[in-house]
Amino acid sequence: MPFPLAQGLVQTVYLPTSCCLRVRVTPFYVISLCIIRTCAKAGDSRSIVVVDDRPQKATDVRVDKTQGHAGVQFVNGQFMGTVEVGKDNKGPVKLTSCGFWPVPETKEQIVKHGPSSLISSACHFAGWDSRNEGRPCIRADGGRLVVNGCEFMQAKKQIVLEKSLTAATIAGCLLRGDGAISDSRGADVKTGLNSIH
Repeated sequence: MPFPLAQGLVQTVYLPTSCCLRVRVTPFYVISLCIIRTCAKAGDSRSIVVVDDRPQKATDVRVDKTQGHAGVQFVNGQFMGTVEVGKDNKGPVKLTSCGFWPVPETKEQIVKHGPSSLISSACHFAGWDSRNEGRPCIRADGGRLVVNGCEFMQAKKQIVLEKSLTAATIAGCLLRGDGAISDSRGADVKTGLNSIH
């Protein structure tokens, strides 16, 4: 059932056991897909496909809360806005083989808050910080972060690790320019086999 939120409507969809949810986004929405809660029995599988027709929006996906043991994953996704993980999310968020492209409103392409884990594998990132405000591609200020085998296609600030982050692993990535990784959190961070050119 749709209900008003900010400047538009949000369609709430409860995922039944073993389903594929295809979400078509129109220019009317502020956020393409907001995962507020997942409720299911152990062993259930879910697949979410986001087909985004909206130009120039700020947030593609916001994950507010998922099951701690299950989380949510996006495979071969195409994002033109920010993927945001909220402060109350406890389940892992996985991005595999996803592409991130810019629109003028794009500031950061991934913003990670809260105690959960975010894993980005074999993704490529282009065009963040389109207004040259000094924003990073990925900013993490909570939980755990794994970035492996990803390509960052600009010599701008790429990954910023902030104070409340618990741990991070950044490995096997193609980075560009000096200062690609900024670490100010004092947590356990491992980096290795990254190529900087």
